[in-house]
Amino acid sequence: MVVRFNMLCLALLCMLTRAMRVADNHISGAEVNLEHHMQAENPKVVDRGIQADGPDEVIEEVPEWLQNLVKALEDPDESVRLAAQNSLETMARSKKELLPEIAKALKCQFWKVRRWVVQLLEELAGEDALPYLLEALDDKDSDVRQDALKALARINPSKPEVAAGISKALDDKSVNVRKAAVRSLQDASQTNSELVAPMISKAVCDENEEVRKLAMTTLQSIAQQSPNAVIPEATKVCTCNIWSSRLWAIQALAHLAGESALPEFVKALGDSDSDVRVAAVEALQSIAQTSPELAAPEISKALDDKSVNVRKAAVRSLQVAGRKNSELVAPMISKAVCDKEEELRKLAMTALQSIAQQSPNAVIPEATKVFTCNLWSSRIWAIQTLAHLAGESALPEFVKALGDSDSDVRVAAVEALQSIGQTNPELAAPEISKALADKSAMVRKAAVQALAGLGTR
Repeated sequence: MVVRFNMLCLALLCMLTRAMRVADNHISGAEVNLEHHMQAENPKVVDRGIQADGPDEVIEEVPEWLQNLVKALEDPDESVRLAAQNSLETMARSKKELLPEIAKALKCQFWKVRRWVVQLLEELAGEDALPYLLEALDDKDSDVRQDALKALARINPSKPEVAAGISKALDDKSVNVRKAAVRSLQDASQTNSELVAPMISKAVCDENEEVRKLAMTTLQSIAQQSPNAVIPEATKVCTCNIWSSRLWAIQALAHLAGESALPEFVKALGDSDSDVRVAAVEALQSIAQTSPELAAPEISKALDDKSVNVRKAAVRSLQVAGRKNSELVAPMISKAVCDKEEELRKLAMTALQSIAQQSPNAVIPEATKVFTCNLWSSRIWAIQTLAHLAGESALPEFVKALGDSDSDVRVAAVEALQSIGQTNPELAAPEISKALADKSAMVRKAAVQALAGLGTR
């Protein structure tokens, strides 16, 4: 085997020596005539001998020795193929007009040879290699397709026909090829974002998470320079069948489009995924900070959402809107005070208390409505809130609460009347005295203590 390999290397060395001599003599004497002949046939042929119109054009009068070396790339023995590659590469570096013939090896049965051709064309032919590289995007081997994409990205990815070719690779069955396509389009976006953004947006809905994240990052990068190129693409993604992609789209539009994306946010409130609906509420919140009249009514719809997380997001967003327009927002939040989830009720109560610090009159009527709530803890909150905000004017509500079905609520009513009695005992004492007949000892005890407190004044 060693003897055979040595003999093979010696034979190829002799062939290379003869080939170089023949090439020097043949090409130096004939290349001018060959060039004139080719340009007469096709004026688009470039000086270096690489055709500008693509791999279907061929160089006439290809020397037999060159044909034989290219044929050696099909040899079943890898060592023979490597020797042929080395020989051809050495010659091509000084005689670039040989590259069209070498490019025929893109049809070679061996993927390593085809990959070598792609890499050689990128290095030596530059933009003249683009037609060949575009052809290689259809290669049956994913590594060859990846190398072709990388080569296109390094040469001239912003050229429309190149970008279009790269975008087709977004449908490739190989995840690595699709990732390479996104990266190549990212390079192209630096000079032609309007052309590339619609192509990349397709990958935001890719079945592979890595591809999606790469596409999202790329579009965010484009948006820094050309937000208007990304806005329509993010809008399209709102209909994607992958929830994380729709979530990204909502967040991107909230950052880039603002109020103009309101219709998309409203639609997203009906999304099948609760995380997307939360994102829609938060996007509306960003609008509510400056235009509560526009956003708050839409946010309030989310208070009926089946997801507690969406309803909590709605309360928080309405609280933000309340800083601008408390009278508009307080009635919306009060609805959540009677929510079945305790955590949400507490959040709504805190939000209303926050609003009350600036606009107590916006909260008083809402707290009064809560007296009819079917949750005892909410009714207690309403009594305590009115005691703090309304004082004597809420006396009728406190008196009604003395007849509440829950003893803790009735105790709260006694304590609220006691707070009135501190300044007007003649008004409160008769009502407190009625609680001495309550069936609950806890209520009667509260009444005793309240009356005793009034007596010491």
